This record gives sequence, C-alpha cells and structure tokens, in this order.
Amino acid sequence: MNGKQLQAKLEELLGGLTVIRMADGFKVRRKRGPKRDQVLKAPEFENTRGSLADFVNASRAGKTLRNSLRESLCHVTDNGMYNRLTSLMCKVLKTDVKNPAGSRSFHQAGLSQLRGFEFNGRSALGTTLMAQHKVEVDRRSGEVRVYVAAFNPSVCVYAPPGATHFVLHSSAAAVDFHSRTYTSAYMETNMIPVDSGKLDEMVLRMQLPASGSLPMFAVLGIYFVQEVRGVVYPLTNNSYNSLVLVAVNDETPGAPAGAQLVKTKGVKKEEKRTLKVLLVSRESKPRGIIAPGWSLPDG
Repeated sequence: MNGKQLQAKLEELLGGLTVIRMADGFKVRRKRGPKRDQVLKAPEFENTRGSLADFVNASRAGKTLRNSLRESLCHVTDNGMYNRLTSLMCKVLKTDVKNPAGSRSFHQAGLSQLRGFEFNGRSALGTTLMAQHKVEVDRRSGEVRVYVAAFNPSVCVYAPPGATHFVLHSSAAAVDFHSRTYTSAYMETNMIPVDSGKLDEMVLRMQLPASGSLPMFAVLGIYFVQEVRGVVYPLTNNSYNSLVLVAVNDETPGAPAGAQLVKTKGVKKEEKRTLKVLLVSRESKPRGIIAPGWSLPDG
C-alpha cells in the first residue's frame, strides 16, 4: 500500500476527521478547508497560488544560499535555522514591487535585509566573539576580505565547557538565485587557545570570480574544539558555535544596496519623497559592509 492509498484509507476510517500533532500530544478535529484541486485550479484561489509560488521560490533560494555557505554551516547546529531563513527569504522576496505575486524575483528584491542573519539562533556571534570586525568586497577583483580586530581571547571569547581551542572561519559566495548556482570560497585560521594572550588583527581572504554581477555574500563564524594529549576532538555539541551573515553586496538592476521598507503612514508627500532619496543615496555605492565603530580606508 503506497502513501496515497494509506492516506485514503485513513480518511475513510476517520470519517471526515483528521488527526493533528500538537505540542502537548495529538488532537482530532473535523476536516475542513478547500480541496487540493480547488486551490490549484479555481479562479478564486489565484492569489493563493501566487503566494504558494513565492514561498516555493523563497524556499529554493534559501537552500541555494545555505549550499553556497556549506563549509561554514557544517560547524553550526540549529534545528530551527531552516524555518527562520525561509521566513526571512519570503520577506525579502516581497520587497520586489515590480512583479506580481507568483512572479517575484530575487534580482529585483532588497537582499540587504539578509545582513545580520544568525545561522545559530541560540548562539549569536556578538555574544560568543566580542571582537570588532569589518568586511571589504572588491567586485572588480572578486576578492572578499574579512578583518577581525585585535582582541584578547581570554576576555573576548565565550568558550563552552571542555573547549581548549577555537577557530575563526569565513565563507564568501556569489549566488545566482534564478539558476540556483553559485561560486564559493572558504578560509579559516589556525587553532587558537582559548586562554591565549592578546592577538593581532587577522584577515581572512577569499577569492571569487572577478567582475561578477551576481549578489555576493560573506559570513563570519567561530567554532570550538578540544585538544587532549595532542589529539584534537570536535565538541559533541555544535550549539555553542556561531555564524552570522556579515556582508551582502548586491548590484543587480532594480535592487539598490540599502533598500529598506519604511512605514510612511501619516507622513506628508514631501517628507516621503525626501525619505526615499535619503534611503537610496545613503548606500548607493557601497564597497563593503562594516561593523559599527569601523570605517573603510579612503580610495
């Protein structure tokens, strides 16, 4: 008996009732809602079909982004990350105001909203690694540089129990959400003792294709290991490791960097026009995304 036959048999036995899983157990309720054929074909569900198509597009885009950063993501464990990222991708896709629901494209969306996304919701990078960082993206050469300022690990690194060393790592990727392809690069530091003295500034350099027009992303993370008698063991629980999306460099047409959704209810037309100009011009030609308190070199 295949899955569809089993489902039909269960529906026949339940007599119009359905069983749903809740946080506190199972519940039985009367089955309700439109049939599948109605949603797919009926004209009154046209908007629903558009929303479903956007959700599928956002889900696939989130998977492509995760795959492009796989080398860094393998150090992070968070079961809720998929749902959080998909939800955010849906919000990003809705910033495409040129196309109707069902035909929205990430090439017309404000991808800058992805900046700051924590891939481990239980361990933010800012609370695990209290060191300033900045990112420079050179689209002409394709080089991505992540700078981590000098810091003292014994003071600025919150290590989990049993950890003896940590590693800083970064991934950069140029992603084509339309064809679901990408080019990525990965770099990490050597193992650093958690009780070591002050460290000098570190630079993680990654090389992507030069002069690309695709949106470019960069993440920065930290993971912990344990060294026992010269043998290095990964920690059994990766929930302490952190990874955050620190840079989104997008130069695709129709999606200027820094595009934001702003509530304009109760604002006069002249103020709205001024506000829109300020939002676009503030980050019209970004060289990279930097952390608060840092500035990029001139030139």
